[in-house]
Amino acid sequence: MPRPTMRVFTGAAADTDVVVFATADGAAWLTVVHGPDAPAPFRYVITLPEGLALEPMPSGGLDFMHPRYGATVGRLYRPWACDAMFRPLPAEYLAQEPAVLTVNVDSASASYPFVVGVVYGSAPRPA
Repeated sequence: MPRPTMRVFTGAAADTDVVVFATADGAAWLTVVHGPDAPAPFRYVITLPEGLALEPMPSGGLDFMHPRYGATVGRLYRPWACDAMFRPLPAEYLAQEPAVLTVNVDSASASYPFVVGVVYGSAPRPA
């Protein structure tokens, strides 16, 4: 292991590896896509604490909201993707199913391998 807060899942799906690691205020998932046989769109199973819901934001991210109080308690930042030639690929969250986070990447012109990134961070605290 490169560090104790990192996990590498090789062969998580066809032509796909996943790297998950802790950040200063949350976690990040990097999906490494090795070829066209990889499943698309990319799906991540998540568990929401009771009383929280995912709310789409104008930035393209998703906020973990407490519907009753309107408080943001965490944030999934807008997903990103980059191919082997360091070109950005369009990436976006699709409509959520319960407990599944779905990321769509337009990879039609991508050079393999490419990486899809999802970053979670805790909500900013008021000053």
